[in-house]
Amino acid sequence: MKVEKKRFALDLSRYALRISRHAQRMANEKNFSLETIEKTYNDPERVYPSGSHPGQYRVTGHGLCLVGVPEEMSHPNPNQTVPRTPISIPSSNNGHVGVPINIPGQDEENESLPVVRKKPFFTIITIYQDNVLTPPRSDQLNTPEGKKYAERYMKGLGRG
Repeated sequence: MKVEKKRFALDLSRYALRISRHAQRMANEKNFSLETIEKTYNDPERVYPSGSHPGQYRVTGHGLCLVGVPEEMSHPNPNQTVPRTPISIPSSNNGHVGVPINIPGQDEENESLPVVRKKPFFTIITIYQDNVLTPPRSDQLNTPEGKKYAERYMKGLGRG
């Protein structure tokens, strides 16, 4: 029996996963586990371009929506080095665990050494529950996008 590979607007296998500080903060605040984030990234239900933010993509699955930006290297350099960067995501026991981002070719024995990166990054810039309207945060109301979301949220509650 032949299993058909899903076709998406962007082939995530071309990228190494990286998570921004903001996305880490959102994952911590909303108690999204690193396991679920990685599962969503590695086995998405949908990958599609953002209609409101050109260059951004939404990766959905397992109840999450990961919004990210692919790093397109105009002059790929296979010898480019990057520091090993820990991320902090809640563990299942509600503690915080520093987890290194998995970069192919990294030196596991000496974490202080730079590592050779063979793939460009797909950087997750924010994370939220897929198809769930949550109240806008106060810091979102200072931006045009945040104000637009607040209006959409109020309409979703039947108050707009």
